[in-house]
Amino acid sequence: MTVVAERLDPAEGRKGRHSYYTLERAEDGSTVPGEMETTSDLYDVGRRLTVLVDPRGRCTPGHADRTALPPSWRVRRG
Repeated sequence: MTVVAERLDPAEGRKGRHSYYTLERAEDGSTVPGEMETTSDLYDVGRRLTVLVDPRGRCTPGHADRTALPPSWRVRRG
């Protein structure tokens, strides 16, 4: 995936700002529906990311290195 757009929450005093990223698939250039949200400004437009998609909600949030994935799952790099 590639970051193709970024937007930030408006500044509100000392409150932390969330960043929202629009992603594009490397395979066909299509835009991924929705946005990826982070609690800080981590990525620049053009940055390539590896994304794990979990449509059935089998993984719990946390670090990928601590998540046991079913053997049938594949990791796609893009």
